[in-house]
Amino acid sequence: MTIKEFMESNDIKSEKLVNKWIINGLIPGVKTDAQTNETIIPDNARPPYTKARAKNSTAIYKSIVKACIERKAVFASLYKISQTEFTHYVADLEDAGFIQSEVIDDITYYYATIKSDEFIKSKTPLDLLKAAIESAAKGATSAVIDKVFQTV
Repeated sequence: MTIKEFMESNDIKSEKLVNKWIINGLIPGVKTDAQTNETIIPDNARPPYTKARAKNSTAIYKSIVKACIERKAVFASLYKISQTEFTHYVADLEDAGFIQSEVIDDITYYYATIKSDEFIKSKTPLDLLKAAIESAAKGATSAVIDKVFQTV
């Protein structure tokens, strides 16, 4: 889509702001049309979550989930952390079912789930995260055990 279409679909008023995001790499997959020299933004692109000022792990987890609820893009650079660290946060949240991801045209998009609000509203989100991951791990272990016994 064009910059104008991106602005319209995301209710953004400032083209200058969108261009700043593009220059700073906050809208992945942006290309320039070789014939028209027009900027082309992927159809699934989202504005970046610019409220990503979280400084500790609890705040980063909550911020990532909140970004998904608000249909915003999140990246490691927004949190000033490494891609490896960001990947671990995302993996924990996905394992617990609080967010989900989808890769479209080599770009990862993150989405809220039915459980996202529960996580945001929790007074002890890390306890909730830990319990959800443990439950998922127990379920996976049980499935493997069941499969082993079925083959015996």
